[in-house]
Amino acid sequence: MPYPKVEDVEKTGLTFNLCLKIPRVADMVRKAKACWYIAIFFMVCDHLSLYQVATYYTYNDRPFQNQNMMKPLLFIIPFLCLIGCSTNKFVHSDSGLKYKVLKKGKGVIAKEGNEVLIHEKMSYQNDSLLFSSYNLPNPIKFLIGGNQVINGVDEGVRGMKKGEIRKLIVPPSLSKRMGNQTFPHPDSTLVYEVELIDILSKK
Repeated sequence: MPYPKVEDVEKTGLTFNLCLKIPRVADMVRKAKACWYIAIFFMVCDHLSLYQVATYYTYNDRPFQNQNMMKPLLFIIPFLCLIGCSTNKFVHSDSGLKYKVLKKGKGVIAKEGNEVLIHEKMSYQNDSLLFSSYNLPNPIKFLIGGNQVINGVDEGVRGMKKGEIRKLIVPPSLSKRMGNQTFPHPDSTLVYEVELIDILSKK
């Protein structure tokens, strides 16, 4: 199913058109396939509103008296659905790494052979902070694919752009370190928040 485009819905219902004037909502509609169904919902609401439907229901042979209370639902329900459509879910890789983009970057993507500068925060899944490079004088520099950081971070940085921030869920298999590791616990799943500061060399 193709993504909806703003120009494709110019002839749809008024409510949907008005919501497309809001940049964030329009962006969500373009990116979320599920929002096709939200578009249909808006159009149906424009032509057969919920408060009109409510008049068909009777109580003791009397029309539903709170018709006006249904009107806000024309906006509240679709808005909540759109927020649900925009939820940024984790991407699962074959290695077991999970990540999602917290902040988009710009420019070329980082790939194997690039030397990069990053800031990172490492914690357990209970949000206990273990390490933050933001407390260091300088960002961390490493070569992607050079076995200079744990595999989870090395893989998680690939594809990032300058300024991008990703949240990584790193399983124990991707967080092994050299030597007799005791901290962090070798069987722990770690949570990283990685910011790509710069790409120093472009292969």
